[in-house]
Amino acid sequence: AQQQAQQQAQQQAQQVQQAQQEGAAGARAQPLGSAPTSQPQRAAPAGNRAVAAAKAAKANKAAAARRAPARTQEEARARAREVLQARLKARQAKEAAKKQGARADRAANQAGQQGDHARQPEAGLKRKRPEDAPPM
Repeated sequence: AQQQAQQQAQQQAQQVQQAQQEGAAGARAQPLGSAPTSQPQRAAPAGNRAVAAAKAAKANKAAAARRAPARTQEEARARAREVLQARLKARQAKEAAKKQGARADRAANQAGQQGDHARQPEAGLKRKRPEDAPPM
């Protein structure tokens, strides 16, 4: 796992360098190894690309560090704490969203707007007879 992580980090570093070189050359070519998208990509300013590549490298390094076995007990504890905190945050967000949804439902009920007409105003406007339709 560590070897893999190191390889990834090296690749990322190469991409960063490449992006910087492209910026220097003003080249608008796609970076090697990126699949051509269906839409022609507008070349992002090279500075942005370098920054993005650096960010990706950092994130990959962090992910690799998380995957590698913990070296010390403190490290293991810290990781476990991070995971638990992330889970807690996710749960809190979910609960808040649920509460907000319930609140919205209640408000709509009080306003008497949970019927179908509230959601589909066009439903009542269907034409009764085809001859009422405007000429095409």
